[in-house]
Amino acid sequence: MGDTEIKKLTASQRGKKVLAPNVYRTVQTGEDKVLLLSCDVHGAGIAPWDLNDRTAGAWTPPNEGAMGRVRELVAAEFAVERADKDAKLAEMERDARRRSGDDEPHAAAALAAADDKHRAALKVAREARRDWDRLLSSLGNRRPRPLVQPAERDGRPVAAFVLAPQPQEVAVHLQRYAVENLRRVGRRRGYDLVESLVASGQLSRGMCVLQQWRIQQPDEQVTKLWRMVAVTANNRALARLDIYGVRAEHLVTGMPQSLWPMPNENSDPRSCYSTCGKSLTASPSPLTPPAPGRTRAKSFRPTVPQRSLPCPRTS
Repeated sequence: MGDTEIKKLTASQRGKKVLAPNVYRTVQTGEDKVLLLSCDVHGAGIAPWDLNDRTAGAWTPPNEGAMGRVRELVAAEFAVERADKDAKLAEMERDARRRSGDDEPHAAAALAAADDKHRAALKVAREARRDWDRLLSSLGNRRPRPLVQPAERDGRPVAAFVLAPQPQEVAVHLQRYAVENLRRVGRRRGYDLVESLVASGQLSRGMCVLQQWRIQQPDEQVTKLWRMVAVTANNRALARLDIYGVRAEHLVTGMPQSLWPMPNENSDPRSCYSTCGKSLTASPSPLTPPAPGRTRAKSFRPTVPQRSLPCPRTS
C-alpha cells in the first residue's frame, strides 16, 4: 500500500523501515494466532467485501460450474444492452420516417422497411432478455461467492487472501452485485450513514484484510491486484466511497479516466495520479456535488482508523 493510502504503520530503525512497535499485536484464536495491525487508511482506499453476514443469503457457495454461468450471464447482459439500444435506434428511425409525411412511393417503402427493422430488433431484444432470465434462474437468482484462498509466500501462509482468477467483467459484475445487496440491507438503518460520516467522521475502528484479485486479460495474461477489503464495517466502507464519488469496482479494476480528465496537451496517464491524489486529499467528495439538503462538514477526516490484516500465523 502506498504512503498516501495507509499511515502510522512503520517507523525508522537504524535506517530501516520496520513496523512501529505500537501498531501490532497477536491474538490467540483456538490453536492459531491472529496478527492484528492498527493503522490509518484513506477513506476511499477500502473495498466492501462480499463475505458479509448481512448479505449471506444473496450468495451460493463457490462453484466452478456456477462461475461459468456467471460469465455467460455477464455476456447475456451485454447482449441485452446492445439489443435494447438497437431496438431504440430502430424505433427512432421508424418514427422519423412517419413524421416526414412524404407521400412518394419510395417513402412508403422506406417506412415499411423501418417498421420491419423495428419489429426484428424487438424480437432480438426479447430473445436476449429470455436468455438472460434463463441464466439468472439457473443461478437461483443469486451469485456464487468468489473462491477465496489463503495467500502463500515460499510455501507459508501470509497475512492476506487470494481470489481465483476471473475475467475483468466478471470481477466488476460480482463487485456490483455485492454492493447492490449491501445497499439493500442498509436501507433498514434509521439514519443516513453518509450524512453521519460527513458530519462526524468514523469514530470507531473497522477490521480489514489484504486481498489479491487475479484479473484475466483478453490475451490470457493475469493481472494481480492487491486491495484492502473490509471484514467488518462494510456499510461504512461503502458510505465512504459514496462520499468520495468512487465506485467499489473502481478499486478493483482501476479508476476510469473519464472521472479524472487530464489537460488536452498532456496525454501521459501517469499525470493523472497526482491529480487524483490531490483531489481525494483536498475534498471529501471531489467527483460528485452534495445532494440537495446535504452539506459537507469540514470535520470529515479522509483517513479512517482501521484494524487490519487478520491472519492465522504458523506456530
